[in-house]
Amino acid sequence: MTDPFARIADWILSSRRTVVFTGAGMSTESGIPDFRSPGGVWDRFDPSEFTFQNFIGSESGRRRYWELGRAVYPAIRRAEPNAGHEALVTLWRLGRLDCVITQNIDNLHQRAGLPDDRVIELHGNAPAPDACAASGRTTARRSRTGSTPAWRSRAAPRRAAASSSRAP
Repeated sequence: MTDPFARIADWILSSRRTVVFTGAGMSTESGIPDFRSPGGVWDRFDPSEFTFQNFIGSESGRRRYWELGRAVYPAIRRAEPNAGHEALVTLWRLGRLDCVITQNIDNLHQRAGLPDDRVIELHGNAPAPDACAASGRTTARRSRTGSTPAWRSRAAPRRAAASSSRAP
């Protein structure tokens, strides 16, 4: 069999559990820029700056994170699921897809119709509510307006006392 599509169809039909792994190529057709290709997000930002330690440990790390978000999130909000997302939903509805493991943060698999419990998100979900590490309060990214993130417009949150198990 030389036709690659026929080969993939045969694999899916003969498998007991099909799992699909997706990355940036799945969502570029929806208008979301990838991170690694020439002209991608990492051409404008240094990926080594975006560690959990930098975000938690410094105001400048949080500023860079929000700058990245302002650059990427508008494209994620505008994006719509494409034919690839729809094809995976069709496979799931036919009982031929167990789950999708994705590096994407755009929520397009779920918006196309895959249930949340069938999508494993390795890098999180940008449209999902953000939670404050100190207070546990959540806020939807789309509900924030303007260019100043809420953490910059208020005093720094109080830290929980070492003996306390609850955030203030």
